[in-house]
Amino acid sequence: MVSSDVSPMNELITYWRQGEATQNFGDFLAEYLFEELFLPIPLHPGPTYLIGSVIADFLVQSQTSTMPSVVFWGCGARDKAGLSAEAAAKAHILAVRGPLTASALKLGTAVPRGDPALLLPALYTPSPAASAGGSVCIPHFWDDRTDAEQLAMSGCEQVLRPNLPNSRRRLLEMVDAIASSEFVLSASLHGAIVAAAYGRPFAFWDNGHLDVPFKWQDTAALLGVPAVFATGLTMGRAIYSDQIAPTLRIPSLSPLLFNAPFPLRPETVLRVLAHEWQTQGISAAVLLDWSARLQVGSVEVAAGVRVLGQQLKHKRRELTRAHHQTQALKAEVEAARFQAENKAALSAAKADASEARDAASVALAERDEAERRIAAASEHWKIFSAKVAASFELPLGLDCQALSHQIQLASSALKGEINEARAQTATLKAELHVASKGAALREVLIAELTQARNEALQRLIETSRAEVRLREALHSTAVRDEYKQRFLTEAKAARQTLEVEIKALHEQVNQTIFQRDLRGSEVERLRSKLNLAHFDLSASIQIRRQALDEANKLRTQLDWTCDRFQQNLLTHVEIEQELHSTLLKMGVLEAELIGLNATTTVRAMRWMASTLPNGLKQLLRGVVRARRCANLETLTRALT
Repeated sequence: MVSSDVSPMNELITYWRQGEATQNFGDFLAEYLFEELFLPIPLHPGPTYLIGSVIADFLVQSQTSTMPSVVFWGCGARDKAGLSAEAAAKAHILAVRGPLTASALKLGTAVPRGDPALLLPALYTPSPAASAGGSVCIPHFWDDRTDAEQLAMSGCEQVLRPNLPNSRRRLLEMVDAIASSEFVLSASLHGAIVAAAYGRPFAFWDNGHLDVPFKWQDTAALLGVPAVFATGLTMGRAIYSDQIAPTLRIPSLSPLLFNAPFPLRPETVLRVLAHEWQTQGISAAVLLDWSARLQVGSVEVAAGVRVLGQQLKHKRRELTRAHHQTQALKAEVEAARFQAENKAALSAAKADASEARDAASVALAERDEAERRIAAASEHWKIFSAKVAASFELPLGLDCQALSHQIQLASSALKGEINEARAQTATLKAELHVASKGAALREVLIAELTQARNEALQRLIETSRAEVRLREALHSTAVRDEYKQRFLTEAKAARQTLEVEIKALHEQVNQTIFQRDLRGSEVERLRSKLNLAHFDLSASIQIRRQALDEANKLRTQLDWTCDRFQQNLLTHVEIEQELHSTLLKMGVLEAELIGLNATTTVRAMRWMASTLPNGLKQLLRGVVRARRCANLETLTRALT
């Protein structure tokens, strides 16, 4: 189960394992960074990635199957091939992790570089951890070896697992532990990045689970250090003191904020400025440049808000028309109660009135939510204006009061965006209605996807274990010979013939050395065959690695599909709750209408009693006896 101290899953950003009970430390940082850095107002269409090695063709294609584009900020490529032309046309890249990604994507120097996790010291002051002062190792997310095995392999005092519960508190406890450690040996990329951000000695750890080597090279180039990996604590300390510490540099992170995918929180801007001042030595000219950029950004936001305000006026007119239609339908229902003889017609009129009331109720709820969000955003900008004015001298022409006034005038802009989201929700309602008819098929599909995912994960685990055994075996000749025999006995049936031939060649070579009577040319021929056999073994290892890559891709696709199903199910539950609330409101409204109708009917019928002929009165009494209607009984008493 998801921990109770975590906020609801954010729908404005996307990251690996989003919403699942177990999170990966590096990817889960995206949730914290979003909450601390930004206001929840998207500036670009499409799903947004804030962190991770996610710039790849397969991910862009999967995300843009239903959206026009996908947004990347501070992310990295998975290899030097970058993106295809088709995928690059659909990707909106605001910032990249490092120079190798920028080179692979042919972005030049205009796009900012830096991993957003380096902003953590400006956003969070760690608390002392219980294990403060010791050396820690951080294995890979998929490394299932025990803590005892990890400690024996690394030589460290403690193991920090990147597999975290879906909890903000546990995420920050991980940051506390890293920032309190005496040395960090990490096979998790963001374990090393966070250590570097907080100034802790660290080294990259090769424990047999180094996936995507390109991301390590890209991060090393960003920090100005060599991409060298240690196999244990002693080697890691030597690498840090000799190769990392002399050249390590944390780049300026201001350009990342200039190209942010969401509006910045005012207090966050001040905190990042203070951190940059302490670590980078920002000059007064840079601070003035910051204020000028923020002024330009506020003008752009105000212009966008004005456009949204115009759209809101149009939506309000539509809401007014819907209200008038609701009133007209109410009148039609009242008339139908007296005139309609056909129950089907009355039911249709009631359904139309119900739909109109539903639309009006949804519109009012959307308006209330939009006004709440607008008020919160306006308050944030008021705080920002006051803090910036108190922190440093603003350039001429920047009026904080005028800026706050513009934000307040433009507050209605968000309503247009909310209404568009509600329109998408209505479309999703229709899709869910159709999908509900095939619930059994969907459950079967989910079961099949779950089974396929489990099988793929099992194959991935088996392949990873085989690769780990292979890496460990290559450290010594004796272990390599043992692994060679084990690999030959566990190989596929298609390699059994090759196994027999290799063993025969080994026996012939041993007999030749022992007898010393075989000609030199025959010995060279046998050695050539043995080399070919070793080449075939290397090729089989390469095939296993390719299978691992394919399994990773399949796992990513399956995770994305499961996330989409979960999001649809959650949206369906929310819609049902809204419908239930609307039905309760309709019941109250109908009770009020019945009371109003009874009063109006008595007054009208008293007038009819004084003006209608006696023959028509007799006819109405007959209708009362035939229809058994409460309102008509009231009419009869009035006529009498």
